[in-house]
Amino acid sequence: MRNMIIMKRIIVLSIIVLLMTGCADDNPISYVENELGLRINNAKIEKYKDKEESFNGDGTRFIVLKNLNKDFVNKIKNKKDWNHKLSKVERLALYGGKIKKDYFTEPFVTDDNDKMLIPKIKNAYYYFKDTEWFESEKEKEKERRFDPIPRNFIIAVYDVDNNRLYYYEYDS
Repeated sequence: MRNMIIMKRIIVLSIIVLLMTGCADDNPISYVENELGLRINNAKIEKYKDKEESFNGDGTRFIVLKNLNKDFVNKIKNKKDWNHKLSKVERLALYGGKIKKDYFTEPFVTDDNDKMLIPKIKNAYYYFKDTEWFESEKEKEKERRFDPIPRNFIIAVYDVDNNRLYYYEYDS
């Protein structure tokens, strides 16, 4: 009887540990593939920094991949969510700038020392996804009038000339 209780506790604890560790994807390349909906073959991880601030997953994730397959640029050229030009929101998040007449913002995609993580790139493709949740589209539009940069977002920049993919995720 006592052995049975101990076995049940071990099984329950094992299941809890498996569930908690199984929720995270330890492979940064697979993680980026899932988030961007693209296959990334033969890439090498140049930089990986995952800074979770809380149990809920809030924090930042920064990944730089290099030596992507030559066909990667062809994959993103035809995707509607990748653009060859920076949008206003992407520009503000990456490099800061003027939002309104007297309102400026510093770069948002920075390290702990406020240094820009993604350099200015001449020949690039940009991906941006607002992951902030709102009750309605109207509520979201109202919020964006005052602050165009979402509190939760994913931004990716593909440097065509250097064959490098920068991925940054912010979750508040």
